[in-house]
Parts: sequence; structure tokens; C-alpha cells
Amino acid sequence: MLKRHWFIFLFLISFGIYLHAGDVTNYSGTWMLDESKMETGDGGPRMAASKLTITQDAKQITIERFISSQFRGDFTSTENVTLDGKETVNKSDFGDRKMTASWSKDNKVLTINSIMEMNRDGQSFQMNSTEIWTLTDDGNVLKIDQTRMSPRGERKSVLYYNKEKKSKTE
Repeated sequence: MLKRHWFIFLFLISFGIYLHAGDVTNYSGTWMLDESKMETGDGGPRMAASKLTITQDAKQITIERFISSQFRGDFTSTENVTLDGKETVNKSDFGDRKMTASWSKDNKVLTINSIMEMNRDGQSFQMNSTEIWTLTDDGNVLKIDQTRMSPRGERKSVLYYNKEKKSKTE
């Protein structure tokens, strides 16, 4: 009888650990760039989004990036990325962007890798990027460590976005 209770106890503990391991960080919300915290040691991002609107479910994450550019004006870029590690292709005015997402072992950190095929004046080239997403400050700050490789070399930056608070009337 004692062996059976021990087995049931171990099963329940294992099942609880399995259920907890499945929890992934949810980045859903509206996020505003905190320019005072930006770390752009080597030139930084030329077109960092001033605002991110993110929706996420168990299968995918959708990222709307609101960008202001001196050459292009204000525009929005929308990307859909599956969360199962499979490649997703997003089309834009700049070219096709192939993206994959992967989780850290503890499901707290999301890494998004992308390759953008671009063509300018008949010249084709690639821009590779890695974004490592982490929530800090009790989920109120989204930190994005960004590395981009282009024909002009590697650029690194760290961007901080503050979560927009919902009004009490919502």
C-alpha cells in the first residue's frame, strides 16, 4: 500500500512540473520605446519602433511596429511568427523576411531570428538579425537585445519598451 501512495505522489509531482514547464511568457500588450534607456553603442538602430503592439496565443505572435523614418515618414510593419520553431515568411516593401522563434529552456526568453532578402538598385543582399526578448520589472518592461548583420557590418543595440497601462475605464 505504501508503494502505491509513493508512486501516486511521484506522479503528481512530475505532472505538476510538466504543467509548469509548459507556461510561456506572454508578451501581449502595447509597448512604448523608452529612449532614455536605449543602449546603442555602435550606431544602434536607425529605425527603432517607437511603439510595439503585440498579440500572442499558443501558436503565434503578431508584432506591429510603429516606425518614424526621416526618409519614409511614419509607417507600420506587421510580422507574424509561429512559436513552434518553423520558418514564417513576412513580405514587406523592403523584401521578404524569413523568421523563426525559439524559447529558452525555462520558456521565459523568446529569441527571434530573421533573414531579410533585399534588393536595392539591382543589388541583392541579406540582413540577418537576432532579437532576444526578456520581460523585466514585474512584466512592465520589454527588453530587446538586438544584433543585426548587414553588408555594412554588425550593429548591436538594447531597446527598452514600457508597457502601456490600461485605463480604469477599459
